[in-house]
Amino acid sequence: MNSLQHFLLTPFSASVGCGLLLLTFSALRYLKLLREVRRHPVSLHRCGTTQFITLVGFIAMFMVLYLLMLTNSGPHIPQDISAISGTILFLGAVFVFITAQVTSTGLHTALSANASLQHQAVHDYLTGLPNRRLIMELLGEAMQTAPAGYALVFVDIMNFKRVNISFAHYVGDQILEQVGQRLQTSMKPGDVAARLGGDDFAILLRTGSPREAVQRTQAVKAALKQPYFSGDIQFSLDCGFGLYMGTAQDTRPEHVIAKANTAMMRAKQRGRNRIAVFSRSMQDKAQLTIHFENQFRRSLRNGDFFLVFQPQYALTPQPELIGFETLVRWNHPERGIVSPAEFVPMAETTGLILHLDRYVLREACRIWGEMRASLPACRALHFSVNLSASHMDRPTFIRKLEKTLAAFEMPHESIILELTESALMSNPETAARKMQYLRSIGLHVALDDFGTGYSSLAYLTRFPCYCLKIDKSFVDNITTDENSVRVVRAIIHLAHGLGMVALAEGVETPEQLAQLQDMGCDQVQGYLLGKPMPQAALRDVIARNC
Repeated sequence: MNSLQHFLLTPFSASVGCGLLLLTFSALRYLKLLREVRRHPVSLHRCGTTQFITLVGFIAMFMVLYLLMLTNSGPHIPQDISAISGTILFLGAVFVFITAQVTSTGLHTALSANASLQHQAVHDYLTGLPNRRLIMELLGEAMQTAPAGYALVFVDIMNFKRVNISFAHYVGDQILEQVGQRLQTSMKPGDVAARLGGDDFAILLRTGSPREAVQRTQAVKAALKQPYFSGDIQFSLDCGFGLYMGTAQDTRPEHVIAKANTAMMRAKQRGRNRIAVFSRSMQDKAQLTIHFENQFRRSLRNGDFFLVFQPQYALTPQPELIGFETLVRWNHPERGIVSPAEFVPMAETTGLILHLDRYVLREACRIWGEMRASLPACRALHFSVNLSASHMDRPTFIRKLEKTLAAFEMPHESIILELTESALMSNPETAARKMQYLRSIGLHVALDDFGTGYSSLAYLTRFPCYCLKIDKSFVDNITTDENSVRVVRAIIHLAHGLGMVALAEGVETPEQLAQLQDMGCDQVQGYLLGKPMPQAALRDVIARNC
């Protein structure tokens, strides 16, 4: 065996060989990891590069030490030096290897954490669905790769707010999780569902066929209509579905979402669980709505709304003034006086009715407070204000109402709140509780336009109403149509049977007034006895009648 073979078989050479292998493996493994890091944020790549340079420094140092030992000592290395130096250098290589392992493990952890953060940034934490940010990115990609080969469905849960109001929020969260699961299981491969926020969801459909898009939306609707469960509680949810078919003219994802949302709003106007496909006319109407909202808000700020008051009379042998209904008018800066029949439904649709009602209540309290202070006869009269159905779903409704009345020192018995049937029947349980409380603090509630909605007589017995207001559509024909007579007489008897007052609206002729008197109607209002009048005319009317 020659001297070289003898050297290669020594403990020193074995240590050198193992050390070199460890160093080479460490460098290659870390270099591979560093290439992965390059695809991640700059800060993570910079940190990995710094650690890699440090590791290479260690490797280079030990490689130089190995080479120096080999160069200076040659193949004839004393046994004692060989044992010590070989062991030291091998342990150094082990140290470098361990350092590389620990460092790479740390980078792997950082990569995993970064991947988790990236996932959280584009996914909803509750449902696990993509969020608005990700669906916008996917929409942008679809618009570029298949301009006319996609569709977007906007889904809104119509009565979800009631779940959160009636139960704890964790119940609502459970329902949203179930909605997310059903969206995922009811879609075709390639389609993507996302939660946009709150109770709004979107579905990106990979199809350019309107017929197929509608069919897929119907499948989603069927899945969402099934009952939901939270413990022993069962829920049924109603949704609105707006469908928009992508076109080559689309340039911005947010515009696509807005158009699908416009279609969804149209679907909700048509009823529950409806599907509406976006059309240009919807867009035109949506733009008009936006214009209306801007003008409406500006008019509220500028004081373009004003109140008028229509007198109400008790049908004693001679009509006796008992109060006024407060009505609102809009003096539009460009169009002049706008009919409430035009702007009130628009205000209901846009949610601006809440702001308008608050204005009416405060202004009515202010005016009536001034009248009571300067005209003692007013103290025996009441005034009524109309409230939207939207207030009954607001947890702060009663608190704000009491705060307003207290601010103007308004006696509770002086005000009557007029609510429509729909205001009560949209959530009868909540409405009944709130009406019981209103009655307990001395506030009266009148049920407006009775007979034109869908009141349940079973619920009506639970609503502590002061008055049933008979709609003008029934009063119009009581002198010519026997069926109208029967309906009005039945409403009057129903009111009396429930301990309520019956008030007929829209009395315009002496014959109607006489007929209502014969039927036993308690109170009336209408053009025959007095048209809506401005504040300036109130004093004269009160002075003549009180």
